Order: sequence, then C-alpha cells, then structure tokens
Amino acid sequence: ADDIAYQPVGDSEQARAARLISPETAQNFLHARNVMRKLVADECGLAADEVQLRAYDDARSSVKGIDKISVSWSRSGPHAFAALLRDGRVGADIEQLRPLNTGPVLQMIANEDERRVLETLGNGDAALCGFYRLWCAKEAVLKWRGKGIRGGPKSVVVPGPFISGEKPDMEFDEASRQVHLKAIQPSDDW
Repeated sequence: ADDIAYQPVGDSEQARAARLISPETAQNFLHARNVMRKLVADECGLAADEVQLRAYDDARSSVKGIDKISVSWSRSGPHAFAALLRDGRVGADIEQLRPLNTGPVLQMIANEDERRVLETLGNGDAALCGFYRLWCAKEAVLKWRGKGIRGGPKSVVVPGPFISGEKPDMEFDEASRQVHLKAIQPSDDW
C-alpha cells in the first residue's frame, strides 16, 4: 500500500524488471527484492543498498559476500515475504487467495494422496486454502532444496495434516532431513 517507486539494484535486476509484463508487475518484483534486502541489511548491520541479492532459476538464492545465511523471498501481486536463516537453509513462498480452477494445476503438482486430502475439504474456501497451502509448501521446500519450482513439485510430498490446516506448524522428513513447515496467516485475505 506504499507509494514508493522501487529502483533496481544492479544490471541483472534491471534487465529482469524490464522484461516483466507491466510497470506494476516490475514494481511488485522490485518490492519483494527490496523487502529481502532490508531484512539482510537489518540482520547484518549493512545499508540496504549494499546488499546484492543473487537469485537463480536452478540454484539457491544467496547474498553476495555473505556465506553464513540462507535467504528466500516471494511475491504475490503487491505483497512480499522474505525469510532469512543463519547457519541453515530456508525456503519461503506466499500466494494471495484468489479463485482458481485448481484441477489442471493439481495434475501437474500433486500426488494422489495430496489430491485425496484436498477432495475431503470440499469445493469451497477450505479447499482453496488447502490448495494454496499445498502449493506454497511445495515451492518453499523446493527453494529450501535450492532448485525452485523446476525441481519438480511432485518430488515434494506434503503431509495431509498440513494441507488440511489441521497442523499448520509441523516437521516432516524430506530427503532424510527434518524440515520445519509453517503456514503463516498475516491477514484474513491471505
């Protein structure tokens, strides 16, 4: 809800923002990166304009010159979310709740057990929230792995109690490592 005109930092960020579909989308992209830079700057005692983010389609995001932190950020429309963890790995994703025909997407991302959990939630808001919990969990775990969505959403198996919202904060085994998965509810429309 701010009126800040975000500026790209560095040539690659400027080039990526220029390729986006509209000036509004470019501002949303730059806003998310700004939120991440501010979080790193606050945590590491730097000025935000000193923080150089490195983001890749097929590798873990990082901060140039800072090796002991893991960063992840996401955007959905004008909303942004950033996460930082020292001496570990982190993955984050957000989605704004909006009506969506989830059937075709579920065929691409969900296994049979995950689809069955969603079916138990019906066709209303509970099912839509379950779909977005599933999507965000998969994308966050793929970012945690360092692969992003190209890492294959079906390779991440999200526990049913997380999808249904029964356990929005839980740990599960992922590739022989414990992963802490947490759904954060910032407001009623997310």
